[in-house]
Amino acid sequence: MGKSWKRAAACIILILAVALGCQKQCFLSQSDFQNAQPGGIPLDLECNPSYPIVPPPGSTPSPTTVEDTKREPRYLSLREAIAVALENGTVGIENPANPGLANDTLGGFQGAAVVSADAIRVLALDPAIVATNIETSLSKFDTLWNTSLIWNRTETPLGISPTTFTQTGGFLRNVAADNLTFNSSLEKPLPTGGTAGITFNLSSQWNTPASPINPAVQPSIQFAFEQPLLQGFGVEINQLLPAHPGSKLMPFATGNTGEGILITRIRLDQQRAEFERNVNYLLLNVEAAYWNLHGAYFQLYSREEAMRYAYEVWRLTKEGQNVREVRIQNLEQDRLLYEQLRSQRMTALGQILESERQLRSLLGMKIEDGYRLVPTDTPAMTPYAPDWKVSLDETLAQRPELILARQDLKFRQLDLIRQRNSLLPDLRFVASDTLHSVGSQLDEGPVPANAFHQLFSDPFNNYSLGFLLNVPLGYRAANAGVRAAQLSLQRSYLSLRSEENKAELFLGQAYRQVVEFERQIEINQAALRSATLQLRAYKDLFQGGRGTSYGADLVLAIQNWSSSASNLYTAIVQYNNALASLEFARGSIRERDSVFISDGPLPLCAQVRAVEHEGQRTAALVLHERQPVNMESEISSECLNSKLTKPLPVWLENRKPLPEMEKP
Repeated sequence: MGKSWKRAAACIILILAVALGCQKQCFLSQSDFQNAQPGGIPLDLECNPSYPIVPPPGSTPSPTTVEDTKREPRYLSLREAIAVALENGTVGIENPANPGLANDTLGGFQGAAVVSADAIRVLALDPAIVATNIETSLSKFDTLWNTSLIWNRTETPLGISPTTFTQTGGFLRNVAADNLTFNSSLEKPLPTGGTAGITFNLSSQWNTPASPINPAVQPSIQFAFEQPLLQGFGVEINQLLPAHPGSKLMPFATGNTGEGILITRIRLDQQRAEFERNVNYLLLNVEAAYWNLHGAYFQLYSREEAMRYAYEVWRLTKEGQNVREVRIQNLEQDRLLYEQLRSQRMTALGQILESERQLRSLLGMKIEDGYRLVPTDTPAMTPYAPDWKVSLDETLAQRPELILARQDLKFRQLDLIRQRNSLLPDLRFVASDTLHSVGSQLDEGPVPANAFHQLFSDPFNNYSLGFLLNVPLGYRAANAGVRAAQLSLQRSYLSLRSEENKAELFLGQAYRQVVEFERQIEINQAALRSATLQLRAYKDLFQGGRGTSYGADLVLAIQNWSSSASNLYTAIVQYNNALASLEFARGSIRERDSVFISDGPLPLCAQVRAVEHEGQRTAALVLHERQPVNMESEISSECLNSKLTKPLPVWLENRKPLPEMEKP
């Protein structure tokens, strides 16, 4: 009796220990989920049907046009622009060869969901959604508790088995039997592919005259164990299988969790890498759009300066008509140059508005808020000599696209292992041990009549041991799955090598462009210096009264100066964009811009919004750089270089109105 009790207690403790394992939940609790939600989401979003069908009110004013550009400036540093974009921006068009463009394409429906949303707030939720699949994959090892309580009543006519007993007196037409069945079981799928379970069963019968025990109470405790020996055996393979091998003795619905836990974790790593890839594109596009807007302002400056020179030439020519003979075609030639430059200025003004629209879209801002965005940072013009070997090593190690390809190759390797396991026969070892007894009552009473006392003191013992084998002849489906997995593995390997080659080629392009545009800046600086000296010399000759002889040369000099200044600003923008493209190609653009991605709540050092911090920093920079400066239109290389080194706010604050010609 003592051994039976100890054995039963040990089995119960073992089953409970197994049943309580692997129960830790990784997903967010409801309170943490509420605290982690981004701002701007309505609290009643789950139960308010009006949000999907009622559009928000349109309160945005009309956008600015070239006819009216008078708006208060909003000075914006590059770091503040990045902070705003990371908080509420969009990724933009993913074209590293031509960065800085926003994605104006709206989302579309693809099978089961609306996709193409490139808002960073939307993309930030994708890793969290994929992370919930880890719990789904682990759920196949959760303990199952099945319980039932059923009351049956049967009335059997006399003369029909099992009612053939001797009637002692009176009239009896039938026998009414009552039966109560209670069953409760714990079934634990094991990480090794096996199953272990404990089942308590209680069956009670009343009104059974043929039975010597009436009522009859029959409790039992069954311990069952089943373990695959070939197919589905081991912890490693069960971390890859989408469903648990299940049990033949204890049939329960295992369910298909989609993918094994190891595959699900790879998917989470891939989704994180995908989010990093999107952040890299966001940073690249924001930097390019920022410098494009900066260059557009200086393009406007070059056109306006050329217009001032053309107006001065036209004014001197018109004054010369009163004192000397000046042909009408010379005057109209000067006016033609002015009108051409005015058209180019209008184009440059429109380019500023378009560049601002692109930047606003990438930053997640409205098309119009009463302010014009003005970059405050000065573009880099310092020569930079990147190391090719270091850059190539960083590219192969850090590019998120290559990380995605390598993780896909790892998945294909694991999938081939899973498919090969299906080639093994399904051989299982099964064992069960049932302790049961019988009595006429459950509560305390005489020992022979107490069913529970008999169950734990001197029970009846039924046990079984055996093997189950299931072999599909030919293994056609298994062989097809293995061959498909082998081909997919080879395809993934070749794709990885192709992606690495493409990454190396793009790095070579970015590496080459950094050197090329650096030299372009030097060349265009020399060209602008010569054009400036040429223009100043012809202007001095023209002001000395020799405009008739050098009028055409002066017009050409003004055009050369305008083109040279435009080419220089274009080269400066291209050089800064090439630096950003190089960091993007190396996969280090996030480190360069001090952007780090992590899970969990914000650390204490980052409780203040980065946008507020960077906004204060931008205001301090503008206040520090606001100082008196001579912004006259004097044509000299020294004046030009001082304007290139000064931030845009200085030029805009000292900008003078353009002279206008009288209408013809």
